[in-house]
Amino acid sequence: MPARDLMDIGPTTYVFSSRGCPYDCVFCASTRFFNRVRFFSAEYVVSEIEELVKNYPVKEIFFMDDLFIADKKRVFKIKELIKSKGLDKKVEFGASIRTNLLTEDIVSALKEMGIKFVTCGLESGNPESLKYLKGATVSVENNRRAVRLCNNAGIRVVGSFVIGHPTETKRAMMDTYNFIKKNKLHYADVYVLTPFPGTPIWDYAKKRGLVSDEMDWSRLKMDFRENFEKAIILSERLSRAQLRSMHRKFYRMLEMRRFIQRIREKLAIILQARGK
Repeated sequence: MPARDLMDIGPTTYVFSSRGCPYDCVFCASTRFFNRVRFFSAEYVVSEIEELVKNYPVKEIFFMDDLFIADKKRVFKIKELIKSKGLDKKVEFGASIRTNLLTEDIVSALKEMGIKFVTCGLESGNPESLKYLKGATVSVENNRRAVRLCNNAGIRVVGSFVIGHPTETKRAMMDTYNFIKKNKLHYADVYVLTPFPGTPIWDYAKKRGLVSDEMDWSRLKMDFRENFEKAIILSERLSRAQLRSMHRKFYRMLEMRRFIQRIREKLAIILQARGK
């Protein structure tokens, strides 16, 4: 067991139930640390959850795996153990998914075990951009269907998106903008493509002379709004100023969505109180 007694564990915490990812996205740094996927057994994972529930004031646990649903049979086993021990009544969960792996039976299992939200790298609403970033393993329709399945099950979807790959046009970026606008996401973040060492996009940036092994590493800070002047621009179609303008456009839309969402949540609380 992790030495959690050395930590300050609050109502929200996390569990690593696996290490690595079977996929090879062009930008992903975390999967470059591990050359294969390793899983804790369902029994061990649930024993960690039991320890947290017994010894700490935990109300929400997030599975910090790169891809929690990579092993379908293990998901079902974890669900069965959580329910048999009544843990789904004591704590809520969140987990990472990949949309091409999400099926109705997986969604049902996630719902039954107490998953309240999922995170997923949707990356793009444009087919060509999505293929550049994630290969031919996932489609825009996979993304759209996964969001719909989760919403229908009452599971909130937190999506991340990436703009600014070398050949991406403004029109392709607008496909992503419209995808976010038209699909029911609880929360979304939009990043400008950043080349991290060990990734294919790092090798590309190195060939263009945009990065080196002795560079200013602060240029890789992912918050483009704060770091836009130093950020590495991989786009061959848009200038730094144009990319900043597009990124701002996304965040104006996202901030408006969040504002409307907060209003709806407050109204729901008021209506619920009046109903009682």
